Amino acid sequence: MATTVPSPATRRRPCHWSVSLSLLLLKFSLTKAEDDCSFYLAESSVRPGRLGLYSARAIRQGSTIANASESVLILPVADANKNEWSPWHGFMQTYGNKQLDALLRSESGLLLENQYRTDLLTTGLASMMVCSFHFSNVQAPWSESLNDEDPGMKHDIVTRDRVNVTMRDASAGSFIYHSLAPKTNGFTATTNLLANAPKTNGFTATTNLWAGEELVLPCDSDVDDSSLVSALKRKVLSTLHLQESAICLSNALKIQPSSILKAGSGSFATRHFQAGQVIESSPVLHFDQSQIERVEQQYYGMETADSVAAFSTRTAHSVRYQNTRGVGYQLLLNYCFASNASNVLLLPLQPAVSMLNHASTPQYTSNARLEWSTTMQAPHLHSIRPMELFAKPLALDEMLVVNVIATRDILPNEEVLLDYGDDWAKAFDKHAEQYEEKLRQLQLNDQVDPLAFAAEHALDGTLIRTLDEQASNPYPQNLQTACYFGHSSSDEVEEITDSNGNVVWTSENYGCLRPCDVLERTQKSNGDGSAYKVMVRELDNMGTPSTCKLSDDNQRVDSVGVVHVPATAIRVMHKAYYDDAYSPNAFRHAVGVPNGLYPEAWAAQDPNPTGDFIVPSYLPPGHMEHIRWKDTGSVVTPNAYILGISERVRLGLLDYCNKTGIYDILKHVTSDGNGLLPDDDMFLTVNKERWYLQRPGKNWHSDLHWLSPAGHPAHEDYLQALGASGFDEMLRGVGEQLQMDGLVAFHVTFIAVSQAIKGYLHHDVTRTQAKTYNIIIPLLLANDTGPELDLQQWPPAPDGTTPVGRLKYQYGMAAMMGDDAYHATSSVDYRPNKEMRLAATVYVADVNALNVERIQDQYTQAFPPRDSALLMSWAGRHWRPNDASYKLPVPVSDHVLAEEQVSTTKRLLRRVHVVPDDEPKVDADTDEAGDEDDEDEEEL
Repeated sequence: MATTVPSPATRRRPCHWSVSLSLLLLKFSLTKAEDDCSFYLAESSVRPGRLGLYSARAIRQGSTIANASESVLILPVADANKNEWSPWHGFMQTYGNKQLDALLRSESGLLLENQYRTDLLTTGLASMMVCSFHFSNVQAPWSESLNDEDPGMKHDIVTRDRVNVTMRDASAGSFIYHSLAPKTNGFTATTNLLANAPKTNGFTATTNLWAGEELVLPCDSDVDDSSLVSALKRKVLSTLHLQESAICLSNALKIQPSSILKAGSGSFATRHFQAGQVIESSPVLHFDQSQIERVEQQYYGMETADSVAAFSTRTAHSVRYQNTRGVGYQLLLNYCFASNASNVLLLPLQPAVSMLNHASTPQYTSNARLEWSTTMQAPHLHSIRPMELFAKPLALDEMLVVNVIATRDILPNEEVLLDYGDDWAKAFDKHAEQYEEKLRQLQLNDQVDPLAFAAEHALDGTLIRTLDEQASNPYPQNLQTACYFGHSSSDEVEEITDSNGNVVWTSENYGCLRPCDVLERTQKSNGDGSAYKVMVRELDNMGTPSTCKLSDDNQRVDSVGVVHVPATAIRVMHKAYYDDAYSPNAFRHAVGVPNGLYPEAWAAQDPNPTGDFIVPSYLPPGHMEHIRWKDTGSVVTPNAYILGISERVRLGLLDYCNKTGIYDILKHVTSDGNGLLPDDDMFLTVNKERWYLQRPGKNWHSDLHWLSPAGHPAHEDYLQALGASGFDEMLRGVGEQLQMDGLVAFHVTFIAVSQAIKGYLHHDVTRTQAKTYNIIIPLLLANDTGPELDLQQWPPAPDGTTPVGRLKYQYGMAAMMGDDAYHATSSVDYRPNKEMRLAATVYVADVNALNVERIQDQYTQAFPPRDSALLMSWAGRHWRPNDASYKLPVPVSDHVLAEEQVSTTKRLLRRVHVVPDDEPKVDADTDEAGDEDDEDEEEL
């Protein structure tokens, strides 16, 4: 439905005929009444292909474009895994500006609530503006400086009363976190920090702005936009053009306390709306729900798994993530729209849309619904799979916009309400019913709210307790003391130390709330009240601003003694992870969307689960078939096959991965979330041998990793695992059916992946006379997922096209990719179910003098080396027709599969009821050893 635009009579267009006339029109337009549209969304003229925000009216230099409390929503994000890129990461505010640093340093205590990382995610106007390092015309509210010389102001912000809400999580512009203060009913407490800043702390114009001029923020770092400088200086679009083709963002909603009891803040209509009319529009950021899950993590060096210890040197943060062990969701989830049938989350970038409250009772009924905007929205986005949807968030060709539609007439100052859906309502009701029991359990476990504790003990003098006093009068187990202390940043003030090396606290040290131990209570030098000697500790949270660090690049400092610390600089607060925000019972639930809003293509279940190709239900080991299209039965590409693989091969290689630690390494870098950077690699010691780990470049759009032997010993070890697992049978089948002169397994690797946005089409080999193949053997497949391998038709179809289909892997069948078989990892996402896909790849070739150079040209791993003589000497090493002496090597005595080679092989053969003629058949159900194998497989 089209958005509301101003009437033609009120349209204003900038005039460029003369400077004097321009200034006259600017002055006139500044005095005119505001249009319905405050801003327009259209393609950025500064960064074409991206979303841009344009002013709907002329604005005088220094004027406020929008107040921070109405146009910014700040949400804390705890312990996010920044190794795995997600679209919402681009909305994290960087540190270095005083106002956002203040949220982390002193006012909030956020850095003490968790141990690893604290970030601030902002939506609102800034998320819709582009930035330029060379030119800008807007200043963001967090560019304003706080009054650093007024600790009283900071103290007021810290100790202000919090708003008690139960339904939603605060107003736009609020800094938000959870508390278990009794009056909050345990749902949400809020502190509006930006509201305390001066009224000029909004988005302000740094130049006179025309109506139709794009709003540009300064970039935090040097972005290469030098070629755009001349165009940036005055880029104005016709307001008529914007009214006809852009998305109107109006001032139709205002945020104020909700009309619903204990619902916090809500969004209210500023004027009358008729049924069916667009109230407001908002771009939505789309991302995967698994990417806002909080997971277990620890610093490297604390784990016992030797197989991943080497990764401690590969990251700047030294944190090991374990994405397969979730502990809860970020508060961000409560602000997103979602459907139960999909993993796609939609985060509105308009704060007023985020603050729409729920109503589905006789007393409060909804008066609005969500609908897709058709203006500027790319229709193809409703037909692509979710992972492809996440590839380019807010790029113009992948922008999603929702409209809030009135379902009945809405009067001015009436609250606009949505129906969140039955699932949300039931989840919230259950949470509310259980709250009193949760409070009782906390009290039984000696946990109290720090605000209530402070109110109770502030007057009797027992709030601040020294370590000696705590021996007889301990704090509740969830509380700790924290002190405001940061080294002075002033060049004019020299920090004073006493004779024992303790820093003498002054107002210059105020800020940077950090854990501390209170050692002694002393008298202030002027006799006015108590002062304290404390030991302050380093903040290891990765979100800590550099100005709060005790350590520097040259020396680690764990603690600093400080004397003369006033009581006003000491707080009693939660220990890390005791705040209600980190409780597994904290209310976290996305807002439900109307049925039919999400397209079928976004469903968690793949709409084409079996793929586009004919896959036989069974192929005998070593037998091959061309891959064919389902609809026509024609061959997709001449050098792509399905190969039958025995169960013995799969289980043997899984056993090898488990015993050597290969499984742990690949799980670590994929489903656990500790991947290398794109196009990075490293050498590892695996089972006492040297191996090579790689992640391909960004053009692969996935977390795919390869792990392959880095030298001859590891290569031979892998070949022995293949020999012990019975892969000779597969080599014989390939060689005989393709009429090869001989085969060698010249390169071997393991690959794993847990997510791919859109695979990179490539061929593994080309121009080798159809004598070289990559055999991809599925070892572990994710459950209940769609096809995994894209395969392109070649040569082209009669109409000249080269369509791409998707192949569904199956156990017992390998994909063979030969010359010019263009393939890629399909768009997949196994993270919601904590899974990865694991495969072995075995490159085999009939090497001869005509193709040896071409085979080597396509090496991508560390071994074998580019050595024609070596590769020629390997020709036919592992299979030759009519000569059984050429085969894969058998395990040596110290190989991980050597001890069980005979017994394991017999058990596996019995399980599939294939045994030598001279031995009795034993059913797997009666074989105790076979049962143990089943348990091992389940562990994998």
